[in-house]
Amino acid sequence: PAARLLGEGEAAVYLGVSRWTIRDLEAAGRLQRVRLPLAGRELRRMLFDRLDLDRLIDASKDGSMTGSASIARTSSPPRPG
Repeated sequence: PAARLLGEGEAAVYLGVSRWTIRDLEAAGRLQRVRLPLAGRELRRMLFDRLDLDRLIDASKDGSMTGSASIARTSSPPRPG
């Protein structure tokens, strides 16, 4: 079976975006990081739940995402038009 938790790079490949976009999505609160405890502290590796990635994909389809930013535009500022 496929792993449920994906590292930052794996999550980027899964969504077809860069690692920086994954970090931007996490920083913006649109993608929640899984924090696993490790001997009184947390694991430093950034992990993401595959189900959350699927929900992000579903929410991004056909303009159904709240707000105006899509996954692809999250990491870059709007261009003057």
